[in-house]
Amino acid sequence: MMSALESTTVPRDVADAAVHNRVTPRWEPLRVLLVEDSAIIREHLIEAIATTGRVKVIGYADTESRAVEALQENECDVIILDLGLAEGNGAEVLKSARSEIDYSPVVVVFTNYTHANSRKQMMKMGADYFLSKSEDFDRLRRIMQGLASPHDVDD
Repeated sequence: MMSALESTTVPRDVADAAVHNRVTPRWEPLRVLLVEDSAIIREHLIEAIATTGRVKVIGYADTESRAVEALQENECDVIILDLGLAEGNGAEVLKSARSEIDYSPVVVVFTNYTHANSRKQMMKMGADYFLSKSEDFDRLRRIMQGLASPHDVDD
């Protein structure tokens, strides 16, 4: 039985997720933008996802305006997006990511706001994943490994 956070349209196999989410195998590191206002959580995320040379955190933003600016200035492959920010909100960042930039990064919503309605709204707006900070930290790590090395990861 699927939890409220899982989608029937999201592949369960990490390697299939990479294909599903427009990330093709590559030699360069996967470029990740963190949109998270908690310095502690940012540090934990960096430790969890940038354990090899296959993932590079290219920057972070702690507000909506900084996140939109970062998306416009530097192309990234993946956005890890919190909904609750110090200023503004992640939903507006997602809207900008899907309408105001010339590339299409994978968007992983990683939040404490895990109500089913929030999940449904974010997926409808174009999020590729919707994960709970309290329950899905390991799943986020596996997804990132799969996106960085879609042919080399066992889930």
